Amino acid sequence: MNSTANDDERMNRIIRDGRRRYVTWSRSRNPSAAHIFWSKP
Repeated sequence: MNSTANDDERMNRIIRDGRRRYVTWSRSRNPSAAHIFWSKP
């Protein structure tokens, strides 16, 4: 089996979860910071 694909999928899931958590946290502190974070590649 291709373990690298699984690692990438797990990494993407962690990044998405972390980004969602960061946006929720930043929005409570600074609403304008969310779109700046999301615009990053």
